[in-house]
Amino acid sequence: MAKKKAVKLPIPKDAQEVNTYITAIAEATQRVQRLAARANKQITSINSELATELDPLEEEIAQHAAALFTYFEKNKDRLTDGGKTQSAVFATGIIGQRLSPPRTKFEDEDAIKAYVEKHRLTEF
Repeated sequence: MAKKKAVKLPIPKDAQEVNTYITAIAEATQRVQRLAARANKQITSINSELATELDPLEEEIAQHAAALFTYFEKNKDRLTDGGKTQSAVFATGIIGQRLSPPRTKFEDEDAIKAYVEKHRLTEF
């Protein structure tokens, strides 16, 4: 691994130079924040412009996915060879099934119970 070259930094000689450095840092920080704000504004603008194109595509994807899920569920035995496989292979892709529904596992039940009691939570 190559050694990094040492960078020679000018060290302030007195309090006035320290103040100058602090001012320079503050000004540079403000410029960075202004540039970041401008970038975020441009990103928001681009996202807004593309939303009209993206929304219908996302809806189309959701509809096709729901249709494929329904097809798979209706034909599960045939597609999974009677449950021997978890997915069906087609020419353009693979449709799979979940073995179990999503779940949550608690590591420390006592801590959770204590939190619920402390905050008087009755619904989750």
